[in-house]
Amino acid sequence: MAVAVTPMSSARGMALLSTMILLLAVTTALATIFYRHQLTTGLAARALHSDQATLLALSAESWTSDLLSGREDDRAVDSLEENWAQPLPALPLEGGELRGCLLDLQSKVNINNFASLNAVDGAPLAVAWQQLLADSGEQLAEPVEPRRQLAALIDWLDDNDQPLADGGREYYPYNSGQPERFPPNRPISDVAELAVIEGFSVPLAAAAERFTTALPRSTAVNLNTAERPLLRALAAANSAASGFAGEQFADWVVSTRPFNSLADFQRELAAASGDSAAELASRWPATLVAVNSDYFELIAEITLGDAALEYRALLDRRDRERPVVIARTLNAVAAVAAPRDEQQRLRQQRELASPCQTSQERVL
Repeated sequence: MAVAVTPMSSARGMALLSTMILLLAVTTALATIFYRHQLTTGLAARALHSDQATLLALSAESWTSDLLSGREDDRAVDSLEENWAQPLPALPLEGGELRGCLLDLQSKVNINNFASLNAVDGAPLAVAWQQLLADSGEQLAEPVEPRRQLAALIDWLDDNDQPLADGGREYYPYNSGQPERFPPNRPISDVAELAVIEGFSVPLAAAAERFTTALPRSTAVNLNTAERPLLRALAAANSAASGFAGEQFADWVVSTRPFNSLADFQRELAAASGDSAAELASRWPATLVAVNSDYFELIAEITLGDAALEYRALLDRRDRERPVVIARTLNAVAAVAAPRDEQQRLRQQRELASPCQTSQERVL
């Protein structure tokens, strides 16, 4: 049976359709306005938190500068027993907290020391660094070739254009979307730069940051603050001098330090190992190890509301009464999803742990 369509019913249908279209348009406009409002509010809050974090971090800079000044600190000796390294509880803030630490960067290997090398063998620090790199590759289940990687690193740093043996590179052809390029032949300012050097993956470069630093001039390793893996590697590279195995040497250093001078270290090592003081002085010179430091890093972890920020400052106090800041970074800390299983939890705990949770375990 056919239904007759009257002009009245047709008009009602058009009115209903128009109303639905208008409602859809209004809903879309309101949703867009709400989204833009939320986006603007979030950006404003992040900008505000960033400004607040910067001010808080600058306050922490001033405090740490006092701790490292010649008035407060004995510049001849730097150890984990001094005031700058002592733990303090987290500082509560309105809507968050401030945590952080002051780290001795000379407790690590300064890769800019390698710029003057002309071979991958011979230098104890380079041999020790290769061992630490191999250990990191084993932990990551990633194949590494420390000799080739060190050769490529040396060519990246040195001031000539002659490729080093054992895998040096002075030219990088087009590969995997990366343009042709030449090594900069200059010191590295950030250890993360390792990731663009031949043989280094991003995970391996990140792992190397645990025992590697990049400082503006050649530096010695501070025996009073160096961690056990580096001490073991140094002992392995210098085993003929100390007479200790790597673990024995690391245990002895940790239990004996702080050393008040390099001469004290050499004298006590001679008594413990039975090696001659003259031989130890040649094997452990001031260019390799020291008992004080000039470079430190302030790391401040700031939580404000839902925002988590990390502030880093590189402090240089060489030939100065008070340290000066030569580099600063402020980064937002990304949220991390909950681990799926125990294995992933342990991996996150190892790889995503706070940079202040080292063996020093020092917080501001």
